[in-house]
Amino acid sequence: MRLRRLDHCGHTAALCYQVARLLDEDPFVLLLLRGGAERALLAGLQARSTAAAPAATAPAPQEGVDALEAYLAGHVLPPLPAVPELPERPGVPPSLNTEVSPVGEVEPAALELLAARTAVRARALLAEALRGGTERRAPAGELTVGEDAVRLAADGPGGAGPPRPVSDRLAAGSGRDREQLELAVRAWRIGGRAALAVLEEEWTVEGEALARARAALDAAWAKDERPALRARGNRWTVAGSAGQLRLGRDGRWWPYRKERGRWVPAGGAARDPATALAAVGSDGRESPAEVRAAPVEACGQDRRSSDGTRSPGRRTAFRG
Repeated sequence: MRLRRLDHCGHTAALCYQVARLLDEDPFVLLLLRGGAERALLAGLQARSTAAAPAATAPAPQEGVDALEAYLAGHVLPPLPAVPELPERPGVPPSLNTEVSPVGEVEPAALELLAARTAVRARALLAEALRGGTERRAPAGELTVGEDAVRLAADGPGGAGPPRPVSDRLAAGSGRDREQLELAVRAWRIGGRAALAVLEEEWTVEGEALARARAALDAAWAKDERPALRARGNRWTVAGSAGQLRLGRDGRWWPYRKERGRWVPAGGAARDPATALAAVGSDGRESPAEVRAAPVEACGQDRRSSDGTRSPGRRTAFRG
């Protein structure tokens, strides 16, 4: 029965309700409307269920080792594989430049950089494992976003930096400009996290740390060879010179040199301040005689004037 959309009345509604009631009581009524008999349907299903099943085939042999056998033989360990050789250089990832515009915010250059840095890190871990002995370095703490950005920009194969778009993104993501990122990369390549902290952190030396720093400075040079040092925070600048010493929180001294009006790392850290300052060289000094003439001044250390009175140690502001 076909009912037109607008040809509804009380009779057709009553007929629909009646058909629905009959289907609820006996669903086979629907088959009857389509010309199918209940008995014929049930007989067909019964015939299919009692048909002869095909002959069972032997199960295919399974690969591997039975779990029970593996458990019982757990004390018998196979020999370790041969130690791999250290590659001469880290692997180079394939180029992702397909001359097709990337989808969304995916940057092929950034992915290539991450793949290259992963290869460098994997080779470093393998070299550490092959170094011999059982001692392993303690895992370093998790890097901050700013530290990780500098690591990615610095750990390139052969010292190569990332492409300009990637370096700009790393700089912006770490809150630095391009020049600051280049300086941070220079520090990272010299001494990693410790060198980066000395570059970017200025802190006040107090208490025992100040006493140890003064003692180290006093013992580093002979009295007539001691340079004039002007202190600010953890930074000691050689008077009339392009050299500077920075004290790390671990008690090591880091040499810095002034280049184009900014202080840049000049070498690795040393426990002895004289050794660290030697890495700066004497290019920027006005004259050796002038440098030797002045006493050491450290972090507000008082000095005695010609009339015998005490006056506070000099402090000079500098770009750091």
